[in-house]
Amino acid sequence: MKVSKELPLKSIDYKWDRMKRPHKKENLSKEKAVEFESKQFEEYYVWLQEHMPESFFEEVDSQQYMLIAHYLMGFPLQDNFSQIQLKDVAFVLALDDPDVDIRILKNFNLNGIKNYQTFTSNVPPPFPGVKKKLKIAIIYFT
Repeated sequence: MKVSKELPLKSIDYKWDRMKRPHKKENLSKEKAVEFESKQFEEYYVWLQEHMPESFFEEVDSQQYMLIAHYLMGFPLQDNFSQIQLKDVAFVLALDDPDVDIRILKNFNLNGIKNYQTFTSNVPPPFPGVKKKLKIAIIYFT
């Protein structure tokens, strides 16, 4: 997949599902797969930078941000709901709707929650048919 620098980010071409499994002995296919994933990661990393509020970047460190960008790459495969569980904190990526906070928090009913924050994108994520904005929740545990 060639990414044109002239295309705006809102038109990310979501073609990873059409990519064929590389043959084990084809190094060129492996290189193309790595290149494809790298470009896709860059696109979603930049999309987050451009569409999440500044306060979001004050709360996450660079490693957490990269992890969130990786999870965003597979967001549609996870039914538009991704949970990232770390030792003292969890991140949840979901589409914004009236009951999303309840859907997020019900997964942590056995955890002591110290703090719960959510951040909403200013546009929907760049996936076909998605009309709702992206909400990222950060849950800090006691």
